[in-house]
Amino acid sequence: MYVSHILTLEGGQGCKLVYTSYDGVSCAAGRVKSMPAKHMESSWDALEVSLKRELLEQYRSECARNRCPTHVFVLATGWNQSEQSSLESYQAWAKNISDDLEVRGGAVRPMFVGISWPANWVVPFISFVNKAHDADEAGFIWGSILVNRPLAQLHRELGLKTVLVGHSFGAKILTSAVAGKELIEPLGCDGESGLTVIGLQAAFSTGRFAMGRGFERNPYRDVRRCGTRLAYTVSTHDEGVRVAPMQIFARETGYVGGKKGFESALLDPDIFVRSKADSAAGLVLEPPGASPSGRILLIDSSTGIHCHNDVADPFVAHLISSVVLGEYSGREGVLDMDDVCKHR
Repeated sequence: MYVSHILTLEGGQGCKLVYTSYDGVSCAAGRVKSMPAKHMESSWDALEVSLKRELLEQYRSECARNRCPTHVFVLATGWNQSEQSSLESYQAWAKNISDDLEVRGGAVRPMFVGISWPANWVVPFISFVNKAHDADEAGFIWGSILVNRPLAQLHRELGLKTVLVGHSFGAKILTSAVAGKELIEPLGCDGESGLTVIGLQAAFSTGRFAMGRGFERNPYRDVRRCGTRLAYTVSTHDEGVRVAPMQIFARETGYVGGKKGFESALLDPDIFVRSKADSAAGLVLEPPGASPSGRILLIDSSTGIHCHNDVADPFVAHLISSVVLGEYSGREGVLDMDDVCKHR
């Protein structure tokens, strides 16, 4: 799996093509002429060099206006999402997260990177199993390069922290990206990672984190190393993770985003700490006073997430901000059930 293109969207100013694997392509409509012979290697190099250079350029531009970014948010959508629908989700996330962080004092100033991947087929239901494997492949290969090379370098050089926000299989991609460090780097810690992982209705088994649970042999057993923080939303209204075709392989633990996954977390209190989001997206830890430090935070978000795809509204943005800021207090607010639930 390779990276086909990297581009920057600049508000109403159109786009800037940073990298493409194809000849004769620009941001405007163009014909694909040919693919370079070493497109995989060149695309991975682009992640390490071209993308980092572009992020540095944006960082310096914002600093010139006395608004130096503090965090890079990497966003990933899930199964059966087209590039266009993913872009719409990223725009909603970016706006709502930025607005919420600004209201809360502006101490976190984000830059955003959205990941598009081949998540849909002609026959969606049949493609689920294939795309579940593709999500791992994307995460463990170029996702891991992105997180553990250019973004890790920016953290060491500039203090820029990374927040990985993924929905459904997007959460799988980004968690696999963290777990894949051992494939390209030594496992030791060179200081704090500066990483926060936030999975929205994640479509994979909680057994991936725990020894001896499930059939996947816990590929995520080391993701908490180096101070990496992880939090995942859960909703009792999420029928998507409950009836997912591969749920049969997660009978013991259930998918992270569903009720069964939340309940199975009780089996491993040294790995998970459970919490509940109130109606205003504040977090209440369970039991009261429990510290999430060093453990994975599972957040019952049923008060604001009403179906599998209901993850891009201000409720979820406030929840994301709360995790990033480490604030677990509520706020007043009125929630509306999003029409997205009609199209789950």
